[in-house]
Parts: sequence; structure tokens; C-alpha cells
Amino acid sequence: MSKEKNQFVPSEVRESSEESRYSEIQVSSWIDEAFHDFEKNGGLEGNKHKGKPLAVDDAHHSENYALHSILKNANVLPPWLELQHKIRDEIKAVLDALDSGKQVDLEVAVIPINEKIKKYNMSCPFPMQKTRIFPEKIRKQYEKWE
Repeated sequence: MSKEKNQFVPSEVRESSEESRYSEIQVSSWIDEAFHDFEKNGGLEGNKHKGKPLAVDDAHHSENYALHSILKNANVLPPWLELQHKIRDEIKAVLDALDSGKQVDLEVAVIPINEKIKKYNMSCPFPMQKTRIFPEKIRKQYEKWE
């Protein structure tokens, strides 16, 4: 069966798990050795942050917020956060349509939004999960997405 599995992988790409593990150990060893040499030769002496923990804004006192803070500082937006913005924008579009006097069937309008919320809840940290949108509560629920 393993022959069938690898039949589409060129032989020069295939490697045994033993070879792969040995290669990983070599790379890991080399990186550790390079870092220790760098440190031994004073490479970290000018670093004012040496030995200090990463500065993380812990205003919300949660692990998820710490992760978010690190990603934000690195200018990285997690996919679930991008989806949160899309959901917020879609809810706002429905409310704008209602406010402009357009005829909107809220029962139908919330279906794609709720599908996105389901996807959002499956990808975001647990404390960030949100309930689906109900047509009769859409204005109040929008406040939680702002």
C-alpha cells in the first residue's frame, strides 16, 4: 500500500521517515549550536531586551488577548478576525438598507450572515464566539459586532 501511496511522488523527493528524522535532528542541532556560538561571542550583549519577557498588552488578562496582541504588533490579521469584519459589514449593510427605506426581508437577509457566524465560531477562540443573528434583534446584536 505504501508503494501505491508514493507512486506519484518522484523517487528523488521520497525519503524514509528515519532519514527525515535524522535530517531534522541535524538542522535542530546546527541551529542550537549557531545560537550558542552567537551568544558566547557576545552577540546578545547589546540587546536591551535580553532576558526580559516579551512585552504583551494584557489589558484583558487572557491568553487569547495576548496572542491577538502579538499578532497585531506583527501586523498579522487572523482569518477569523477578517471574517468578523465581513460579518459586521454585512449586518451594517442590512441596517443601512432598512434605514434608507428599502424593503428588506430580514428572515432571508440573516441566512448568509448566520452561515458566516457559524464559520466564524468554528475558527475563533472560544471566548470570542457570538450568537447567530435574529431578525427581531438585529439592531441590538449589531452593537456586539462593532
